Amino acid sequence: MNIFRNLLRSVLGFHGYRRRHRWHEPENNFDFRQDDVQHKRVFQVYVLKTDYGHYVGHTGNIRARLRAHLADEVCSTAGGNPKLIWQSHPLKSRQDATRFEAALKSLRDNRKNEFKKYTGLVPEPYQYH
Repeated sequence: MNIFRNLLRSVLGFHGYRRRHRWHEPENNFDFRQDDVQHKRVFQVYVLKTDYGHYVGHTGNIRARLRAHLADEVCSTAGGNPKLIWQSHPLKSRQDATRFEAALKSLRDNRKNEFKKYTGLVPEPYQYH
């Protein structure tokens, strides 16, 4: 049975009997070597102004991610004329960036005054298309 579980984990991406689910595919940043990840890699949360409202996201490479948004390679902002209008200070882990992104999205949608206090922006709710 352990051989079967290991095969599922390694080949198919299953963990136990449950497959990991992500809302998006993790970004592939080839700018960083694997041994640099723990020491030099930082993450940032950013806000883009689009035709659909303010898009909030996080990344480990802001330049590459912005290029992807501008080239319409990101489904969420494709065709929306994205412009970078705010970015956070560097965060040490992806987990911190993900939590900060979720909190910022919540502020954007539910607590507009606090969103403005943190970012200096008047929030525009994002319309998913």
